[in-house]
Amino acid sequence: MSALAVLTALAGLGACSSTAGSTSPANGNSPDGSFCSLLVAFQSTNASTRTDSADPAQNRAAITNLVSQAALLQKKAPADIKPDVDVAATYLQSVNALLGRYGYDLAKVQQNQAATEAFAALTTDAVNASRAALVTYSSTTCAAAAPGASGAAVPGTT
Repeated sequence: MSALAVLTALAGLGACSSTAGSTSPANGNSPDGSFCSLLVAFQSTNASTRTDSADPAQNRAAITNLVSQAALLQKKAPADIKPDVDVAATYLQSVNALLGRYGYDLAKVQQNQAATEAFAALTTDAVNASRAALVTYSSTTCAAAAPGASGAAVPGTT
């Protein structure tokens, strides 16, 4: 496993896009603008995260930023996506703990078989399913809730 694979897997959690804007929730499962905005910010952070850094301080800053953003997403997540946000947040916390044990030095992780196996064990089918659910949610629900989105239904007009 390369150092690139470690942070690339992290970035996959937020690999989604949206044109989210400020909307009000129509029900408990509708995103409000702040959740969609946070999801877009999370995606943006992931997209700009360097996956080739040999600098442990930069790696630490990147993962702790992702963990913080995931915690905010957990607080704002609508009920229908909250379980997937929780899985993603727990995954990031676990990866943060693993990288912390190796001083956020990706070369040390790469060179240690136990570390690479531990990382691989963290990336479960549930994590991959939650990642996919977040991608879909961002590209459908958040995009549809954005002001001016084409095809967005007006509540009560179905």
